[in-house]
Amino acid sequence: MNNKITAIIFDWAGTIIDQGSCGPIHAFIDIFAAKGIKITGEQVRGPMGMNKIAHIKKLTELPEIHHQWVKKHGQPPLDKDIQELFALFETALERNLLQYSKLIPDAAKTIQGCREKNIKIGSTTGYSRSQMNIIIPEAKKQGLFVDSVVCSSDVPEGRPSPWMIFEAAKQLKVYPPSTWVKVDDTLVGIEEGKNAGAWTIGVTKTGNLVGLGDSELITTTPDELKKRILNAEKLFHHIGTDFIISSVADIMPVLKEIEERMKYGEHPKRLSPIN
Repeated sequence: MNNKITAIIFDWAGTIIDQGSCGPIHAFIDIFAAKGIKITGEQVRGPMGMNKIAHIKKLTELPEIHHQWVKKHGQPPLDKDIQELFALFETALERNLLQYSKLIPDAAKTIQGCREKNIKIGSTTGYSRSQMNIIIPEAKKQGLFVDSVVCSSDVPEGRPSPWMIFEAAKQLKVYPPSTWVKVDDTLVGIEEGKNAGAWTIGVTKTGNLVGLGDSELITTTPDELKKRILNAEKLFHHIGTDFIISSVADIMPVLKEIEERMKYGEHPKRLSPIN
């Protein structure tokens, strides 16, 4: 019986880089503003973790955004509108991507610690390959190295489907799924892990569900921060996330507990539907 973790599959923004997963937020707001549509950061964060075309489509389906679009353009958004918004998003994000590539504190140290335990390091992301070609060298400059990077464009379908994790596992040459761990700050990323049959670890304080960048984290009151973290924990618990941590810096004790549970034949929780 295999009772050792063979691979950890990390998300990127909000998990190992970009405190608060802020990079995409401004880009989404800007591209909709270019079309005369006002959207909020809270609206943007809802589908975070999906591939960006699916994310844009999801936003246009929100009643308040859909209504604005029809009022402004005389008809619902068409496929060509989604594609145009996506092209604008790619340009808007890549223009500012370097400033959102700062590592989460202790991310490089944590990943190195995992590697020293003979755990292979994979990653999946809703970012495109061209965007990751900007991020990866910047992460390496800060001491962060992974063995595999899989983008949603590399597989038939992005999150919450498991294909990116399966592709990462194939590249890493690891199995079975019960020896994998998925670490993510979004609900759809946790669903991706659960659909792959992996253990899941949800990240709160540094991630999308708490939604505070470096400067905001400093100015936010302790009570507000606690409230946001508790809400994120509630959402993660609701879909059956196996473990919840504040940041990747807290991951090593969790990995130890997972391996202890594996010794006794325990398996990851199944996906719970969101009502």
